[in-house]
Amino acid sequence: MQKPDDFSRTLAAICGALLIGAAGIFIGALFGPVRTPLRNAGEAAMLMASNWRAVSGLKPTEHIERLRPDLSAPRSADITKAQPGVTLATGLFGDRLGARVIGADGVVLHEWPVDFFDVMPEGKLYRYEALVHGAHLYENGDLLINIDKKGMMRVSACGDVVWQNTSQTHHSIDIDDDGFIWAPRGPVRKTAPNLFSHPFYIDEIVRIDPATGAETQVIDLAQVFIDSGAPARLTSLSKFFPDILHVNDVEILGADDASAFPMFAPGDIMISSWQNGSITVIDRRTLTIKWSVLGATQFQHDPDFNSDGTVTALDNRGYAPPSAENGWIGERGGSRIVAMRPGGGAPETLYQTDDRNKFYTPRRGKHQRLDNGDVLITETDAGRAFEVTPSGEVVWEYLNRYGADEVGWLMTADRYPPAYAHIGENCPAN
Repeated sequence: MQKPDDFSRTLAAICGALLIGAAGIFIGALFGPVRTPLRNAGEAAMLMASNWRAVSGLKPTEHIERLRPDLSAPRSADITKAQPGVTLATGLFGDRLGARVIGADGVVLHEWPVDFFDVMPEGKLYRYEALVHGAHLYENGDLLINIDKKGMMRVSACGDVVWQNTSQTHHSIDIDDDGFIWAPRGPVRKTAPNLFSHPFYIDEIVRIDPATGAETQVIDLAQVFIDSGAPARLTSLSKFFPDILHVNDVEILGADDASAFPMFAPGDIMISSWQNGSITVIDRRTLTIKWSVLGATQFQHDPDFNSDGTVTALDNRGYAPPSAENGWIGERGGSRIVAMRPGGGAPETLYQTDDRNKFYTPRRGKHQRLDNGDVLITETDAGRAFEVTPSGEVVWEYLNRYGADEVGWLMTADRYPPAYAHIGENCPAN
């Protein structure tokens, strides 16, 4: 006989399945892909089978992973070797989708009093259907944050909304030399008879005014590929993916680093396409492709321009889930940080799994090269951020536990100067 609590949960799951199935059919028929495409009742049933607790509002299971065995025991790191400063982290903290500033000792110095599960509810099928994907912290404590494929927010240190838009931005946030904000958005429905006989979906690039959140420029990536004489790069992908490019990063080349890249100019735009493992640089003036590398990485994230003339990226290397059978590092030896020099040379591996530290995030993740030469890595699916030296020593680590044997996704981790430790000191107590 079922206990009353079990019966209530089962009833909620059944009702949720019916509602999700109906909504999925309606949304898929009218609008095409959404963050989690629900185009038929079969997909709705699969969602309920794997994440009925999230759909029923009981637990954000889509943001939670099993704690990897190698991370279960206490670990030590010599934090005196780490880059000084504090770390902005975003992700699942408890049952909240949030952002916090973390000290070198792992202590939470400030947490924004906003649960991002509760913002931009329009179009959501259930409360936990939200993802923070991209963040930036201003010196005054204002936080920029992407609510994946919904829009962007600027929130004060005390949680007041400065502005909010519905630009459908996602993944990354980059700030150019003039302070404008750049991000991918979409995918949006397009028609191009010279490419396809049917509508298709592709991301755009958007530039946003930091004071108001208004869009000041939108770049049509389909047109970029057409004008660059590379439409085949799109048509080949359309056979497999409804979202042709799935752009997961936009970076603007700053004037300080431009001299290290003779092929490029200040303001040129770098994008990362998850679907085909490509990194592409677009001429800001002509909106045509200057350089592209295809196949050097697999499902990569977060390519960055560096002052030494290299482009570094987090090469996820595979989509296989970590398991005991593959040593918890997938089927290609785990993820890695790679450096490539536009115009010549094979990619160089800067860091990957070794006998001291496993490193694998099959989806998502970010990296930041620090002033002391270290790399700060966001290992999203492991619920961890860690700083590693050029010799491979882990000198700082933050593990985002969720209960005894689970972790919450850590979506971003970025190091900021020590002065940022004072953010939020004048906010009223929560």
